Amino acid sequence: MTLATLILVLLPSAWPASPEDHRPTMRKAAELLIKADGNLDKLFFTRRRETRELDATGAVKSKEAITVRRDPYEELVVTRVIARDDKPLSQQELQEQEETIRKGIASYREKLAKQGPQKPTPKKDDEDEKALIREFPDAVDFTLVGPETFRGRDGLAYTFVPRPGYSPKSMKSRMFEKMRGRCIIDKATGELVFVDAEIFDNLSLAFGLAAKVTKGTTFRMTRVEAAPGIWVEEDMHARFSARIMLFKNMRQEVSTRYTEFRPRPPKAQTRASN
Repeated sequence: MTLATLILVLLPSAWPASPEDHRPTMRKAAELLIKADGNLDKLFFTRRRETRELDATGAVKSKEAITVRRDPYEELVVTRVIARDDKPLSQQELQEQEETIRKGIASYREKLAKQGPQKPTPKKDDEDEKALIREFPDAVDFTLVGPETFRGRDGLAYTFVPRPGYSPKSMKSRMFEKMRGRCIIDKATGELVFVDAEIFDNLSLAFGLAAKVTKGTTFRMTRVEAAPGIWVEEDMHARFSARIMLFKNMRQEVSTRYTEFRPRPPKAQTRASN
C-alpha cells in the first residue's frame, strides 16, 4: 500500500466532499423552512415593507413604505397600519382604521357563530412554493466554504451553482438553471439562516410567453429564532426585472423587515386579519 493510499484510507475526511455529501443537510434545511411557514402566526411583530419602482437603468422612479404592527384584539389578532412612508397616520386615519377593524371583527364573529370554525384551505400557490423549496437542494450543487459565525451562532457557509444535467420539475424551477449564490446553515439546529442568490443570465419561461426574468435579479433573506424553537424571516430583499405575458414590464426593489417579535399567547390562536 502506497503512502497516498494509506492517507486516504485513514483520513477520508481530508478528501474534498462531493456535492452529494451536502444534499442531506440542505434537504433537512428545506423541510425545516417549510415546517416554519406558519411560525409568524405564533408571534406579534412590527413589519416595514418598502417598494421601489425602477426605470430601465435601475434608477428609482418612486417608492412607498408601509409599516404595520400585529397586535392582540381581545381574543383575536389584528394588523394595524401605523405609518406610511415612515410618517405616523393622522388621527382621522387612525379612527377610520379602527372603525374598519371593528366592523370586520363583528362580521367575522357573526360568520363564526353561523358556520363554526373553518379549516383553512391549502392554496395552490402555497403548495407550489413548498414544491419549489423541496426541489432546490436537488437542483443545485453545494460547496462547503467553511465554518462561519452568523449573528453570534456557529454556522456552516456554502456556495451553490446550477447542477449540470438537472431537469427542472416545473416551469418555475427552471430558474435554478440560472441561479448561483451563498447560504449559511445554523450548525446546532440545521435551520437556514441566510441566503443570497442571483440570476446570472436572462431566463425565459414558456419561451418568453409567460415571463422573462432578466440577468441581475437578486434575492437575500436572513432568518432568526424569534422565540424558543420559532424560526422566522427577519429581513428580505429582492430586486428584479421581468416582463410578464409579453406586455407588462416590472422593475422593482422590495425590502421587508420584521422587528419587535413577541410570543403570542396560546389562547389567541384565531386570526382575525392579516
